[in-house]
Amino acid sequence: MIKLLKVFEIPKNIKNKDLKINFFPPWVESKWFTFLENYSKYKFYIIEVYKKNTLIGFIPIFETKKLFFKLAGSPLPGTFTPYLGFLPISNFTTFSNNFFFELLEEIKKIFKNYSFFQIIFSPDLSDRINFLELSKNFNQFSKFTASTYLVDIVFDEEQMWKKITSRCRNMIRKAWKNNVKIINIEPSFKILDFYYSMLEETLARRGIRVYHPKSFFEKLFENFYPENLLFLASEVKGKIASMGIFLYNQNLIEYLSGASLSEYNKYAPNNLLHWEVIKFAIKRKIPYYDLGGRGIPSIDKFKESFGGKIVKYHGFKFSSFSFEAAFKIYKKFQKLF
Repeated sequence: MIKLLKVFEIPKNIKNKDLKINFFPPWVESKWFTFLENYSKYKFYIIEVYKKNTLIGFIPIFETKKLFFKLAGSPLPGTFTPYLGFLPISNFTTFSNNFFFELLEEIKKIFKNYSFFQIIFSPDLSDRINFLELSKNFNQFSKFTASTYLVDIVFDEEQMWKKITSRCRNMIRKAWKNNVKIINIEPSFKILDFYYSMLEETLARRGIRVYHPKSFFEKLFENFYPENLLFLASEVKGKIASMGIFLYNQNLIEYLSGASLSEYNKYAPNNLLHWEVIKFAIKRKIPYYDLGGRGIPSIDKFKESFGGKIVKYHGFKFSSFSFEAAFKIYKKFQKLF
């Protein structure tokens, strides 16, 4: 029998190393949770998971309200957090579909009055779960799969150069030939204003608006730069062509947010920018570079060129009919305006 208990922080005697996941990304840290709760639209808490009165893991939960809709998730969209879900601790190593069936049953009880809920499991847990079988026996949730490009970093620049595709190497050479420069930027109000306007322009090309206000990015840098945040820009003929924000710890560096001006694409500035990120990871002995989600073919092709492997993670979600209808209306008018 599984028992779930809401608390508001991970017990201090449980350390990061106790969580049994293959690598410990920067978005599975209390510092990240505290930041999102303080400077975004989300409330944060932890669900402790017990089996036979023994603590076996945690489920971090984000919660918010949109109009009269209550939303919760592990994680929620808009948190710059690809996956969370059940985070087991080291004294519990056997997982069965029956366990996850019980887990989802208990989750359903807690969030039964919510308009939207989703849970996304880490890639290593996703590999252990028979999601097809689980979804057949648990039709209250709809199953979905997301994926990312994960680059295994070799701590030797020459060997890493050989790992990326010849097409990507040629584009980097093209950037060098065009005297593209990569600069490590120290954030300021002026440069963040510039980045935010570039981000608005980049997303507008895909009919999307920036979800977070400018102040969110200001607080992001206040809390994580320079210890856990890399801020790079490519420069073409003295003009900034693209910029990227990268969150990192000792285990993984993630492409958190990026923007570019399309008129400079012919100079291949983004290829060189991401190569500099890889060199940063080599220098810091960071073993993984997460290039972010898949779904836009032209961007997917670009990310594939850095030699990353496709890593999948699975999740379950449910949403009420009224929330689905309201969300469709929102998406329609978002594109119009």
